[in-house]
Amino acid sequence: MFSCAGLITSVLALGYLLQGTYAGAGANMHGCVWYATKPIKPFNVSFSVPTAVKHCMYDVGHDATALVSDSGLTCASVGHVSSKSSSSGGDTCATDDSRWGISYKAEARSGTAYSTWWAPIFKSDHIDLYSQSPGTNICGSEAKCNADSIEIGSGGNDDVWIIFDPYFSSGDERKEKEDL
Repeated sequence: MFSCAGLITSVLALGYLLQGTYAGAGANMHGCVWYATKPIKPFNVSFSVPTAVKHCMYDVGHDATALVSDSGLTCASVGHVSSKSSSSGGDTCATDDSRWGISYKAEARSGTAYSTWWAPIFKSDHIDLYSQSPGTNICGSEAKCNADSIEIGSGGNDDVWIIFDPYFSSGDERKEKEDL
């Protein structure tokens, strides 16, 4: 028979074991820009994953470049990104938010999106955007959507697209586009 102290010790040990091995939310991330019309001449868009904008993350992805040559979406993989939901080495990731950011630059246009990664034990993993450039969305497929939060599978293998709209205008109207 277990003593009360032995039971408590066992439960605490199990809790620390689970917490220490819990990686957190993860996904294969893509940066995208959306243009309503085809550019006059192709140009590059660069996606940056600034290290100063990460906190409590295992994998942070990498920078990437894509060629904008047509209307619609132009995307590039920025790699696998995963949050850290446990504390080790003196950090406080078991209680802190996991945060990650991505930015784009396409000719004279640029923007940024920041995200919080959640991996609750008894709910779905999800990613929430915050302080993103106007018109920026997070989507579960390579198609324009209207969302600032997305649920992802706990296996860390889902693909997620952060889509920037360089010519977004508040309201439903679009600004007259300058020559690309």
